[in-house]
Amino acid sequence: MNSTDSMVLIGLGRIGYKGFPQTHYQCAISNKLKVVAGIDSSLEARVRFTSETGIPSYESLSELHDEHWSSFFSVASTNDASFEILIQLLSRNDPLGILAEKPFCSNAAQSQQILTLQENMQTPLRINYPRQYSKAMPEIKSLIAKNNLISGAVIYSSGLRENGSHFIRLLCGLFPTVLTYQNIEWIDGTQFKLQVGDKLKINFVPLESPYLHNSQIRLIFSDFIISVSDGSKVEARRINTNSPIRNWPHELELILDADFSDGFESSYLDQSWWRSPNLQTISEELKLDHLCNALLETAPLENVSEPEEF
Repeated sequence: MNSTDSMVLIGLGRIGYKGFPQTHYQCAISNKLKVVAGIDSSLEARVRFTSETGIPSYESLSELHDEHWSSFFSVASTNDASFEILIQLLSRNDPLGILAEKPFCSNAAQSQQILTLQENMQTPLRINYPRQYSKAMPEIKSLIAKNNLISGAVIYSSGLRENGSHFIRLLCGLFPTVLTYQNIEWIDGTQFKLQVGDKLKINFVPLESPYLHNSQIRLIFSDFIISVSDGSKVEARRINTNSPIRNWPHELELILDADFSDGFESSYLDQSWWRSPNLQTISEELKLDHLCNALLETAPLENVSEPEEF
């Protein structure tokens, strides 16, 4: 196996290596990429990784052997370290592609710097908001393009940056009218309204419970309703004004039945995307990732939850 089939994992915690339902390590293996090295500042994490896999691990990128630089890289480090890691990776021509966990840097100034560097180096870079890469997204976008949004709401749990950011990014991709950080109206540090039309705002409401991890989305259009349950199960049902309201929603005609959970593995590590990159698409996606980060940065600081350690 040559270097074009290899992956270097940066961050060996629960998302990078072990503990998450689908880790970067698991997805690399299932996509026939050979993990050749792991990098983590934690000695404990490095010892566990190397003892369990037999793969060498290092404290920092500076220790990585030259032969492994022409690989794919995944970044699942702590939020405060990701910016410097991306700078290092994008400062060399070697990496074939970079996968980075969200949030996209710590602030908008950093993410703008990464955008500029990526455009100069033209290294494929993708940020992990997996729902946007789901196989259902083209069909959802096609439905939305033919209808007018009437109202919408998002209920999210587990923190604004950790979970709520996924749905900010999802709506940024679905509604091109979300163009600037000025499209958000904060009620407090966790509840806000995101403007997606001239006057239409979608409410974001936090589910405040340490024991629940759940998300719900409801978007009501002129002719149909799109609902997302448990953060991933997607349904679209055609509105039938002749049906008694007591029979809603399950007697309405089902026009889309999908699941966002295929977004991580099918596209997040899809080798065809990295090997034949569409640089215009990469740039457009990163600009939306940057917009999502800029929107998050406007939150009242005293109420924003602390970043989650990976």
